[in-house]
Amino acid sequence: MTAVAPPPRPARPAPGLAAKARRVGALIRKEGRQVARDPSSFAIGVVLPLMLILLFGFGLSLDVRHVPVAVVLQDRSSAAREIQASFQLSPYFETRPVSSMAEAEQLMLSHTVSGIVLAPADFARRSAQGDASVQVLVDGVDGNTARIIEAYAGAAVAQAGANTFWSPASSSL
Repeated sequence: MTAVAPPPRPARPAPGLAAKARRVGALIRKEGRQVARDPSSFAIGVVLPLMLILLFGFGLSLDVRHVPVAVVLQDRSSAAREIQASFQLSPYFETRPVSSMAEAEQLMLSHTVSGIVLAPADFARRSAQGDASVQVLVDGVDGNTARIIEAYAGAAVAQAGANTFWSPASSSL
C-alpha cells in the first residue's frame, strides 16, 4: 500500500477588512482582560505616559528668560544705544550697563552675568558703511543654554534693525 498525498489546498484569499477588524477586536479584548488581571500594567501603560505628558508639557521649559548680560558701549552713538535698548526691551535679557570691557569680564568671571554685548568704538562709522558688528560673548558652561542665549541675542540685534551687524560667529568663554 502506498500512501497517497492529499491534494493541495487552494490558497486562501487575503483577509478582508472585516477579518482584520475581528482580529483587532480580539486583541483589544485580550489586552483588556490582561490589564484587569494586573492593575500595575494600567499604571505603566496609561498613568505613567499621562504624567510624562503633563510634566514635559507644563513643568519643563527650555525657554531662558531674564539672562543677565553686561552691555559695553565703547561708542555712544545712537546706533549703539539702539542695540542697548533692544536688549533692555527684550524679555529674555536683564541688562547691566558697564563702562569697560575689563569690568564686564570681571562680572562674567564672577558669574554675575552670563553674557557680554560689546559695541566697538568704531560702531557708528562702520554702521554708516554697512559693515558694523556687535560682539556677543556667552558663558559656555552649559552649551545648550549658551546656544539659546546666542540665538536670543541675534534676535535682539535684528530687532534693533541691525541684522547686518550680527555675525553668528560670536565667541564663548
